[in-house]
Amino acid sequence: MNFSHEFRASNLQENGELLAAYLQSLPSPMDSYLEDNLDKSQIFSIMASDTHIGFLGVQGATLWFFYVVKSHTRHAQAIFEEATHKLNVKEVFFQTYDNLLVSLVMDWEFEKKKGAYFFEDTFHMKRPSLSFANTSFTQAEASDFSFIQQETNNFFDALDLSNGEIFMLHAGDDLLGCGISVRGRYFTDYTSIGMVTCTRFRKQGVGKLILWHLKEWCYEQGLIPIAGCWYYNTLSRKTLESAGLTPRARGMRAILLEKESIPERTGNPPGEEVTAP
Repeated sequence: MNFSHEFRASNLQENGELLAAYLQSLPSPMDSYLEDNLDKSQIFSIMASDTHIGFLGVQGATLWFFYVVKSHTRHAQAIFEEATHKLNVKEVFFQTYDNLLVSLVMDWEFEKKKGAYFFEDTFHMKRPSLSFANTSFTQAEASDFSFIQQETNNFFDALDLSNGEIFMLHAGDDLLGCGISVRGRYFTDYTSIGMVTCTRFRKQGVGKLILWHLKEWCYEQGLIPIAGCWYYNTLSRKTLESAGLTPRARGMRAILLEKESIPERTGNPPGEEVTAP
């Protein structure tokens, strides 16, 4: 294979214009999970001679992000294959709406592992009713965090507590559950929402009501709510869908096996003899 591109260690700041073009090319926004992984990735600038034509982001042997300017997309297959060799890429995590990266992965034989659902809000709904009386939905203070972690089995991590807006749903003195809203850092008109129900109040509609409150709060702030969950978290998915959030895309992990080698041929249909041009 003739390697002709350089992958130069850099950062997101050095790829500012290309990053903006990449984000604009996506038909859907990234949620907080993907934004966090973008920030955590080792960024490499893709160079053709001395021309900066794109960037990619990797974590260990996993490629998460890949972008090449339109004038060089015809070389994207070769650049992607070069990256697998030069950067020891063994697998790819991709969102199904990232058309370029999905297309490049499809050129390979790979083992698929389902990773996530990504949701968008599709309809407004009336306030869900609960059997609990005197419910209140309030924003948590820093002094509440220790109690919240205790009641939710440490559901929130340090990044959630520092970057997110945490909310509490009470019925009298009982904490029913909590919600979180994390404002997008790259897609700033959007905010990722999520919730957790305290164990003894599950299966009583608490999660749905928390999501309703979060959606109302987001729209009051001029923000658009989005969400995500692990692919196999069926209960979380059902709760999100019950609150009007619909899966818009999937997150998949592709373990790369080999790239198909296609012989030169004419446009013969399947079953006819392959001939060189």
